[in-house]
Amino acid sequence: MTASAPRTHHIYIVGAQCTGKTSIVSALESHFGEGSSDNRPVIVRDVARNVLAQHSFTPADITSSSDRCLALQKLILEAQAQTEKTALEQPDCKFLISDGSGVDPISCCMRYIGQDGAAALLETTEWHELEARLRTSLIVVCEAAVDRLTDDGVRLTPSEYEDWRAFHVLSCGLLDRLGLDYVVLPCEITQLSDQVDFILSRWRARASGMETSGSSLSGGGVWGLS
Repeated sequence: MTASAPRTHHIYIVGAQCTGKTSIVSALESHFGEGSSDNRPVIVRDVARNVLAQHSFTPADITSSSDRCLALQKLILEAQAQTEKTALEQPDCKFLISDGSGVDPISCCMRYIGQDGAAALLETTEWHELEARLRTSLIVVCEAAVDRLTDDGVRLTPSEYEDWRAFHVLSCGLLDRLGLDYVVLPCEITQLSDQVDFILSRWRARASGMETSGSSLSGGGVWGLS
């Protein structure tokens, strides 16, 4: 039986590249598509690819220039905010399932620029809008693991693997600093159907907890920001 969706209780699937996020979002979309139309989410697709194409950026810009990296991540943050806003304005929107979140570009800035780059994005209006929504949502971090790289047909050198794994650790640390509650989808759960079951069980549990307590983890400043 499909659980009913609490108002504004969204699902964000986040994590490093090549962790199966898009496949999971598609599977969740199929799951809810089998139920009542009154309980179907609006899907927010990954915005980063479109931003790269529309603004003539390349993945190399992330590591080659701090200024280019910051400009790119700011555009991604703005695109995420606008895409979510547009989705929520749809008359039949009950809740969102998002492939990525506003945390992702901030994590990228933290990784490749440092705290100053991340702090610049944390001061934006777009981030404050996204953050408020994230606090009433389920955030699922897909754990970085070699098994998931194999599934995506990608090979990394040992040094690249360490960088990839470090991004996962950094992302979880950033969520902790921001006081945003999240769950990690363990790399040991490899079957897509089991991943969906894991997420749905946490979604229902979090919904039940929010309905009784009316709150999620409290926020707080990060790097002197509030």
